[in-house]
Amino acid sequence: MIDFNSLLSAELINLEFDKDSFIKEYDNYILPHSNNIRNGQHVLFKTVNANSNWGMVEPQKYLKADVRTETGADVDNGYPSWKGTSLIYLDTTDEELKENSKNGSVSIRNYVLDKHGEFKFFPQYENLNITKYIKSLPLYTIIGIRCVSLQPDTFSIIHRDDSNYLPDSQRSLKVQRMVDNYLWKQGFVQITINITDGEVPLYYSTTSDLTEKFKTINYPVYLFNDFFYHGVPITKSRRRQIRITGRPTNDLMKYINNSTLVYYEKN
Repeated sequence: MIDFNSLLSAELINLEFDKDSFIKEYDNYILPHSNNIRNGQHVLFKTVNANSNWGMVEPQKYLKADVRTETGADVDNGYPSWKGTSLIYLDTTDEELKENSKNGSVSIRNYVLDKHGEFKFFPQYENLNITKYIKSLPLYTIIGIRCVSLQPDTFSIIHRDDSNYLPDSQRSLKVQRMVDNYLWKQGFVQITINITDGEVPLYYSTTSDLTEKFKTINYPVYLFNDFFYHGVPITKSRRRQIRITGRPTNDLMKYINNSTLVYYEKN
């Protein structure tokens, strides 16, 4: 029996997709609607030692990542990060939640879960092969579909998806930073579709805090818990990822390669 509460990652098998079709759809329909995503400057400074310990990015280049300040101001250091968007939005009478869900905010995802309405696909994505594939996955009650891409010769600093910068429009929601493995403990899991990897793997911490202990993962489709610190080394080509958050159906078990299960280590 798999303990999803303490699971970090695992390969999913027999979930093949048409890579060429997905690349074409991503570049034609998803990438043009993507926005720049930056981690906070404090996250950059906090993860400098971990990056050095993991050997992920050359230390002098790591400090050149574009970030933002605590007030949301952009700091251009030379290396742009992700471009991202969401395929779904929250259909709710709460207009504030609805509007803030449209950019794929992890703060909204972690705050809302499935308690404030139903997440629905934007109409422009309904007929994509990507959408049909996502709907066929062993998940229900999907609350997040984040599409993120890195252009060649860029990287993602080490971070965790516990919250994001909250503009004034979100602060009245009193969204709290997720301080433990809350999402998965509430019965959700996350499936990553690794459309193109940029010729590099995902690096991730095997503990809930930053230590020297890390692993890498790079399967075509896999489970990964984004509460745990993770980052991406310098890409050699475009990296295209889609991470879906939802509750697992009973069928999920038959797709998990048990030999690849990784559980997080207690600090």
